[in-house]
Amino acid sequence: MKQVVVACALVAAVSVSAAAPQAPSRAEVLAAMKRATTFMVEKVSTNGGYVWAYLPDLSRRWGEIEARPTMVWLQPPGTATMGHIFLDAYHATGDEYYYEAAARATGAVMAAQLTFGGWNYVADFAGPKSLAQWYATVGKNAWRLEEFQKDWGNATFDDVVTIDAARLLLRVYLEKRDKKYRPALDKAIKFVLDSQYPIGAWPQRFPQMPGAKPDYSSYITFNDDVAAENIDFLIQCHQTLGDVRLLDPIRRGMFAFVVLQQGQPQPGWGLQYTLDYKPSGARTYEPNALVTHTSARNVELLIRFYRLTGDTRFLARVPEAIDWLEGLTLAPGIATAGRTHPTFVEVGTNQPLYVHREGSNVVNGRYYVNRDSTKTLGHYSGFRRVDIADLRRQYQDAKAISAAELAKKSPLSVASPLPRYFALDPTAKESVTEAISSLRPDGAWIAPLEYISHPYKGDGPSTRPATDYSTTHVGDEWDTSPFPNTKVVGISTTTYIRRMTLLINALQGGSPAPKNEVVWRIDSLSSIGGHAVTKLGNPRVVQSDRGAVVEFDGKADGLLVDANPLEGLRTFTIEAEVWPAPNGPAEQRFVHVEEAGTQNRALLEARMLPGGAWALDTFLNSGTSKLTLLDKSRSHPVGQWHTVGLTYDGREMSHLVNGKREAQGAVPFAPLGPGRTALGVRLNQVSWFKGRLRQVTVKP
Repeated sequence: MKQVVVACALVAAVSVSAAAPQAPSRAEVLAAMKRATTFMVEKVSTNGGYVWAYLPDLSRRWGEIEARPTMVWLQPPGTATMGHIFLDAYHATGDEYYYEAAARATGAVMAAQLTFGGWNYVADFAGPKSLAQWYATVGKNAWRLEEFQKDWGNATFDDVVTIDAARLLLRVYLEKRDKKYRPALDKAIKFVLDSQYPIGAWPQRFPQMPGAKPDYSSYITFNDDVAAENIDFLIQCHQTLGDVRLLDPIRRGMFAFVVLQQGQPQPGWGLQYTLDYKPSGARTYEPNALVTHTSARNVELLIRFYRLTGDTRFLARVPEAIDWLEGLTLAPGIATAGRTHPTFVEVGTNQPLYVHREGSNVVNGRYYVNRDSTKTLGHYSGFRRVDIADLRRQYQDAKAISAAELAKKSPLSVASPLPRYFALDPTAKESVTEAISSLRPDGAWIAPLEYISHPYKGDGPSTRPATDYSTTHVGDEWDTSPFPNTKVVGISTTTYIRRMTLLINALQGGSPAPKNEVVWRIDSLSSIGGHAVTKLGNPRVVQSDRGAVVEFDGKADGLLVDANPLEGLRTFTIEAEVWPAPNGPAEQRFVHVEEAGTQNRALLEARMLPGGAWALDTFLNSGTSKLTLLDKSRSHPVGQWHTVGLTYDGREMSHLVNGKREAQGAVPFAPLGPGRTALGVRLNQVSWFKGRLRQVTVKP
């Protein structure tokens, strides 16, 4: 092999110009996607379902811990997550094979759905006795995975287990409105509603089983975004199914974050709360404490809830929480790897708490808490990174937006399609060529597994050994907890999803298809949304009642952004916060998004009218298909802020001003490839805008 490489190098050296390797063709990308998916569906799946990882010969397999051949995992990246990536591939290719693969995964999800309507981490198609025996052996001996040491007999919201499965049902149902999925979806929605406490929050598990002793599984839970994920799911159901009965549970869920924020001098949050609303731990390595990363996350969520609703109560105590978190910043040298804060903070004292362990397995081991910051757990960090400056920036940005404007355009009152992509992995770093070349002829992607475990060999010894397991992921050979691996290779859903992401992105023109909304603050002349900007004329950053904005003169001012926020989107909404000035030109383009090398584009313009008013003009063009929407009878005053929007649902285009739909019409529109965006002008530098722009948002 080395001789071949040298020979190629010599040939290249004497060539006048060596040809660069060609990128894989679309046909090669599609073939690799199909081969890899066929292998996972036909060789790896169990009744349409998946765990997380497998040895190449499928002789051993793992979810979060070792699983049996008859098991499927609901916890991501298991069965439901695989269903999501299959649907993503279907959207990228239009190939019905991927829809059928998603349907098979959804069938496994439906088979695993409990009578209550939710899901457990794992389901065993061999039946209850097999599952009970697994819990009594493998699960019981997973020292650090206490959630697997017994079978609660109910469903869990932990690690997005129930919500990931419920979202897959929602997506598959909405894809073709196949009625066979609706009963399971309705049961899942009912489960989320039935399990919500009056205060608005949710337990970790539900229902509390008859005769069971009360434990942390019934506690109110913020850990792992339980409440936030439930709220998001209900919002998606409301927006897509039009179910208005979900609005009250959504709002109560949001206000639980307000109600459960602690008072001064510790205005933070815990991972869990007892049913009398006191911060509490859960597993034995989670003490009764306030928690810095959960508090920071809840601050971000309160800011998001304000943006969703315009209700200022969500922002009222955010500054207190940020100030408190800033006061907990550790002195340099205590934490490492960029960590800034202790994970746990003692209630009442504001002192850090650190968790340790001793022993070697679940039989002889124990966890304990003190103030010693050394030799903390390896599997659960005693330190976290909290970006105080970013939290303050998010708060100030949100506060600068008018509550009245937010309330007018609240997504809670507007129907909206689901995002087109759910499972694309933003950490995918290989090249498309590497992804295709690493695929075996049989369709398997073989790579090092992230975690493996010791096989079950019975209960461990009660005597503690001399070996120190205080900072390791796993204890002795009797501990069935997983530990990091770099040597053992196999098949994993993580590898499949990561490499499918690369191939799907290649079909979209090489850039990741947007999954989340893109928000561009227009408050800089050099960079917008992290993208380079070319300045035309002399636009200025000025202060307004909405904070810093960019002002254009209507003659020669514009900004060209080297990015296309619509790239790859089949359905979308473009929103802009715009302030048209008096006495501007008759036709003023303030947002122009265009695919490179084509005339395919989306436009938002202001058309000036007599008497100091203007009307919104929007336009979509795709190949020979195009549509202009303009209703001059719907006029708006100049010299005021307005929120305008252009929405495309896959069939019909419509536009809105201040949350009210003004015009609509059907038009075919294909997803755009890479391109550029002009702000304050057309890309060909005519139709200059006179006024101010504050923000452009693209929502998939």
